[in-house]
This record gives sequence, C-alpha cells and structure tokens, in this order.
Amino acid sequence: MQIRVENFDDLRHQDIATGRVLNDNPHMETVMYHMNNGACLNMTFEGPEDFLDDPMVLYIVLDGAIEVCEVDESQVVTAGNSIVIHPKHNFSVWARGEANVIAVASDGGGALDVDHPELTDALTLVEKNDAYVVGHNYRVSRYTLLMMQILAPERMTSALRLASGFHDVGKARLDPAILNKPGKLTDEEFKHIKLHPVFSWELLRKHLPEEVANIARWHHEKLDGSGYPDGLTGDSIPLESRTIAVADIFDALTTSRCYRDAFSFEKALGIMQAEVDAGKLDREAFDALRQLISRGTIRDGVDNQLRNKL
Repeated sequence: MQIRVENFDDLRHQDIATGRVLNDNPHMETVMYHMNNGACLNMTFEGPEDFLDDPMVLYIVLDGAIEVCEVDESQVVTAGNSIVIHPKHNFSVWARGEANVIAVASDGGGALDVDHPELTDALTLVEKNDAYVVGHNYRVSRYTLLMMQILAPERMTSALRLASGFHDVGKARLDPAILNKPGKLTDEEFKHIKLHPVFSWELLRKHLPEEVANIARWHHEKLDGSGYPDGLTGDSIPLESRTIAVADIFDALTTSRCYRDAFSFEKALGIMQAEVDAGKLDREAFDALRQLISRGTIRDGVDNQLRNKL
C-alpha cells in the first residue's frame, strides 16, 4: 500500500508541506508531516483493487491544527487530539496554523492493529480503575514523539507510538485498591505495582511485534541499574524506553494523584533534574523535554486536559 501525497503551495502564504516516511510495513504506512499555515495535503490511495474496501487513516496532531475535508464535510482537529477516518475516496488535509502531524494509514492487513479490542479494553479498564490517570497514556505518547523528533527523527516509528501509548496497559491486571491507596505503599504493595511493565509486555507481545512489547517493558528502567523489572543499565536500555521514562515521570509529576496534588512544571523539572544529575534519567531526553516546554509546545494547564485518543 502507498499513500501518494500531492503538495500544494498556497499562493497567498507560499506554504509547503513536507512528509517523511517512518516505516515500511506493507500493510501500514506511517508518515510525519510538517505543514506551514495554509498548506494542503491531497491524499490519494494506491494499492490492491480491494484496498478501498476497508482503509483506515489515523491522524495524530502534535502541534497546531488541521482540517480534514471529505466531499461535503470537514472536521478540525487540534493539538493533542486525533481522528480516525475510513475514507472511500480521496480527501484533503489543510493546516490551520503551523502543524506537525503523524498519519498512520492501514489497509487492515498488518500486524500493528491500533484498534485491537483486548488492548484498548485493557487501557479503558486502567482508566476506570484509576481515574487520576485518565489521558496519561496519550500524553506520554505525545510527549515521547515530540521528544524523539528532536533526539532522532528517524526513530519516530509506529512501534514507538504504540509502545508509548500502551506502556501502562499492564496496570489492568493490578489491584485497584493498591492503585488508589492514598497513603504510602508497603513494600509488598510496591512490589505488586512494579509488576505492571511485565504485564504490559505480556499483553503487547500477544498482538504486536516484540519490539513494541520490549520498549514498553523497559520504561521504568534507570541508567544506573536501579530501575525495574530487569535492572538494565546505560545503553542496554533502548533510547525509545529512556525517552518514554522521561515523558512518563514528567506527566506523573504534573498531574494530580490520589496521594498528592499536581506539581508545577518548575517543581517537576527540578525533581527530574536531580534524577538526571544522579545518573538515573537520560540527559538528552530530558533536555529535549525542556526545549519543548520553553517553546510552548508543552504548556502548563493545557496538556493536562488532554484525554486519551489512541
């Protein structure tokens, strides 16, 4: 399957849209687009004759806003949100302001199924069992992709998107009473909580490639070996997992939990800086996070309102 993209310049703005293919799965294509204000993507599908029977395109808007236009209807999608469409014909995507967008197109035949019921149901159960983490998985995925865009754009793959979006899916197997305990956890209770990366790995490897499962499994590892579940150190922890770790901790600190209120961005970054200096968190990933905050791409009081849109 291929997506043929025709780029048009808006004569009033001299705007352009550039795309970079992030994977070569024959059934799924993931493309990262940078679109200037007014730029248009005219999407045309090419593939087997039966491709248009059930195509699916997922748009994830990292920054800015887009307007998806299909024949006689259109919909605006803003930063931090996504839209899934099942087009039966060609359509256009317009930038409403400068926008960074990830498009994932599938003909339904690939192994990476973002709508797999067992995974999405488990993620829904996680949020039902712990209302304080509603939107956490989506925000971590968004932060991770934005950070990787700075760190290593060629590694912004669908595997990273799925691993970051489903990193906590294993919490569906945890005891809700422990998840929502307002006080300090006992040693046994903390051991129970520390099982969730393994549970995520077990669920993900049933339906997705091993790479996705492994990235999620190691999102609580620390560079000095003090993390879990495997006590990995340094570069033995994939960059993808190290980046998710920074995004995960940042979101956990800046959102309210049953045992404390949310920290300000300033306080959260101070706590994380100490972890970086102690050799626990990846310094380059943390620096990328700080860049995003200084640019206003991640904003206090805005991103915390985003809900899960996997």
